[in-house]
Amino acid sequence: MSITAPTTKKVYLDRAIECQVALEPAFEDLAERAEVAGWGRSDVAFALTNLGRLHLRKVVAAIR
Repeated sequence: MSITAPTTKKVYLDRAIECQVALEPAFEDLAERAEVAGWGRSDVAFALTNLGRLHLRKVVAAIR
């Protein structure tokens, strides 16, 4: 599954929203595949939330 590139490399007001829209189909596909594999919806939601939080920590740590 491909992910749409940003409309420009410059920083702009809606960049985070555009990124979220671009990632949503792949994110939903991942969640669905996890559920098909037998994981419960709440298990998947919790795991994806934690993975996002951990990724954010790594990004912030790299900036510092």
